[in-house]
Amino acid sequence: MIINKIGQLNEKLYYEKLDNGLEVYIVPNNKVNNSYVSFNTKFGGDHQKFISSESGKMIEVPSGIAHFLEHKIFEQKDGIDALRLFTKNGVNCNAGTWKYQTSYLFQGKVNYEKNLKFLLDFVQNIYLTN
Repeated sequence: MIINKIGQLNEKLYYEKLDNGLEVYIVPNNKVNNSYVSFNTKFGGDHQKFISSESGKMIEVPSGIAHFLEHKIFEQKDGIDALRLFTKNGVNCNAGTWKYQTSYLFQGKVNYEKNLKFLLDFVQNIYLTN
């Protein structure tokens, strides 16, 4: 794990790239009794052309697909809306899509590990209907 000091803030940034390519950044702050966790993908509104993993050919998807998927990902196979589950677990949840990324996040004081596990699970194990 790489440790970087954050200038005049007297904080440290911990960074590690996992074997699966996920980049993890952690900035502990013992001055607050709260957590803020953001899961960011490198997929945003400007990404419309891809090489298909099945055919190896270039494909183009409709404009707005990243934002559509941002909302669709909140739907779970068991019918539970992820936003409601985070609220039930005592934290605020949100998401946003920009030109080059989509972010999913939660913020709160309770159930940190439970909410972190759920965030990682629902973003990485997408349930889509036809």
